[in-house]
Amino acid sequence: MFSLQVSNSIKFRFSSIQGTRILNHFNPSVFYSSVAKTQENINFQNNQLIRSKPKLSVTKYNKPFSNRKQALFAKYEDAFATSPGVLLVQFINISADEWTSLRQTLRLECHGADAMVLHGGIATAVVRHTKLSKMRYLFKGPVFAVYWNNDAKSDQYTNPQGIAPGEFQLKKHVTDAIKVISKNSNLFLLGGCLEDSLLTPSMVKEYTKLPDISTLQSQIVGILQTPSRKLVSTLDATPSRLVSLLKQIQ
Repeated sequence: MFSLQVSNSIKFRFSSIQGTRILNHFNPSVFYSSVAKTQENINFQNNQLIRSKPKLSVTKYNKPFSNRKQALFAKYEDAFATSPGVLLVQFINISADEWTSLRQTLRLECHGADAMVLHGGIATAVVRHTKLSKMRYLFKGPVFAVYWNNDAKSDQYTNPQGIAPGEFQLKKHVTDAIKVISKNSNLFLLGGCLEDSLLTPSMVKEYTKLPDISTLQSQIVGILQTPSRKLVSTLDATPSRLVSLLKQIQ
């Protein structure tokens, strides 16, 4: 037998005659250049999470990460960095049909929300040394993330049925997603990141009950105007009281 080692992870085995024929026509530079181009294309294209330390480029054994891990890393980072909200959900005994149905329901009822199962180790590496680093404690066991990509946030978004649901409203869509999750007894909300804030399950539910920005603004304006209104009414009442007091003295 004849062995040909072309990289750290790729090795071919041939008979001695086959190996001799292949070596006569083998050009290592062509193979290595194609591998380099492939890794360059799959390499992290969405470095959007701000890190306090640079991310690792090799494993602890000083070997490059596989293309699959690099692709998952880039996908997770893009979702965490660009989505206005991410919900983390633990699942138990979900069949393939149930998973497909769940994703379809999220897209239809939650303004194009999508779900992806997370590889705990890779997801932990994505959030390490970022503002989302505490999310790593939730990447235990079977967990998936509910998120909204750039297409779902677009004003021109249409759902799979061809219907334009209108303006993207995170609080409303998170509320709808929680309703979908709560209908399945095998799904458990672990928490999430909404508007750059890490929230527990109870905090996520409280978030959905908050009034919208316009309502809050009107409430704040009303609170600020209350003292001035009282002052104006007091000043208006003072002259009339003074006049009545002078009349009583006379």
